[in-house]
Amino acid sequence: MENDKVVQILMEMKGDISSIKTDIENIKEQSRDIPKRLDKVESDTIQNTKDILEIQENNKYWKRTMATAIAFPLALFIFQLIIQLIISKF
Repeated sequence: MENDKVVQILMEMKGDISSIKTDIENIKEQSRDIPKRLDKVESDTIQNTKDILEIQENNKYWKRTMATAIAFPLALFIFQLIIQLIISKF
């Protein structure tokens, strides 16, 4: 009877050890992929940085364009008013 319990405990231990071996193999397998993943993350980070810089550059030109789009018609309107004022005095 005690031998049966010992055998049962040994069988459970054997199963646990087998499970641990499988887990260790999975960890080894995943650790082999880490350099590839890091390279991908680095590549993505570099590309994202380039994209952000491009967006910031485009934003700068957009602001200039909007300022010109507002200022130019306003300047023409004021110029037209000045011309009409000068013409009306003569």
